Formats: sequence, C-alpha cells, structure tokens
Amino acid sequence: PGDETVFNFAARRIGPEAAAVLVDAMVTGVFAGDSTVLSLRSAFPKMHAMESAHGGLVRAMLAKMWRRMRSRGGGAPSGGPAGPGGVLSSFEGGFATLIEKLSAALGDKVRTSTPVLGLARRGGLFELATPAGPIRA
Repeated sequence: PGDETVFNFAARRIGPEAAAVLVDAMVTGVFAGDSTVLSLRSAFPKMHAMESAHGGLVRAMLAKMWRRMRSRGGGAPSGGPAGPGGVLSSFEGGFATLIEKLSAALGDKVRTSTPVLGLARRGGLFELATPAGPIRA
C-alpha cells in the first residue's frame, strides 16, 4: 500500500471495530490526532517500511528473527525490545496535563472550537487565519 491511514492499516488486520476502539484511542493519546486521517508512513515509518519490504508485519518479524539466528550461527533468538525502537512516554496525568497547563498560562488567549483556516509566518510572529479574523502570536 502507498500512503495509507493508521486506521485503515489497523482495520485490515484487526477489523474496523477493534481499530476504532484500540488504535484510534492510542493515536489520539500519542499524537492528539485522528487515526482516519493520520498517515501510517508519517506516524509509524518503521512499521510502514516493514510491511512494504516483507508484505506483512509477521513476515517482517520472522525475517528479522531468521537473520539474527543465521548471524549467530543458529540457536534461538535472543530477547529484545518489544517495539520497533521507539520510546512511548506521556505527561504525568496524561496528555490533558499539557492542555491544562497551557490554558492556565495563556488565560483568555485560548480559543477553543475555533477552526484554523491557515497558518503563516509574518516577520517574527505567526498568524492564524480564522473565520473571526487573524490571530497573531
């Protein structure tokens, strides 16, 4: 597959219901994004590369295990990290902690439920285009 969404990638493997509950929650927590829009290639480049090179994640893992066994002259594969090398971390209390702290620091400058139509750099500031007019920061 080309540039597939994280949701579609997961739905092909575990079904749309499980993808909606499990994967979408993880993507929302990690990226604060929407799994039906977020690109697998951008968010999980190693996973995309593994599937592209081997035609599936299980095949990729088996190929990796086989290479390790051959490089060591046979024998059982040794243990290693559970994931593709990334470190998953968050704020104490979850991602909402960041939002709460930013809101407290910015006070009435925070505008919720405001669509952003565009973003441009103007001099040393950024300008957000909104339906109510530009916001400069």
